Amino acid sequence: METPFQSDPAKTPQEMRGDATRRVALSLLVILTGVGVYFILFRAPQRTATQRTAHLEFGPQEQAYAPNLHVGNFAMKQAENFLK
Repeated sequence: METPFQSDPAKTPQEMRGDATRRVALSLLVILTGVGVYFILFRAPQRTATQRTAHLEFGPQEQAYAPNLHVGNFAMKQAENFLK
């Protein structure tokens, strides 16, 4: 009775080495194809230079309100939960 894990005794070592080479090449091809598909489908869209350096302009209403904004009293705090 033959098991699926037995090697074919009729094959020579050169034939077996060729099979292993084909398996490795096919595995690499599948992996590289998967990586390529991932980068094509899931990469972030390219941003243009104007999108990276977008500057919002202050209009007259914003400039009139700017003196009323007060920012200060910053403090860094450290918190810890029960799980540490």
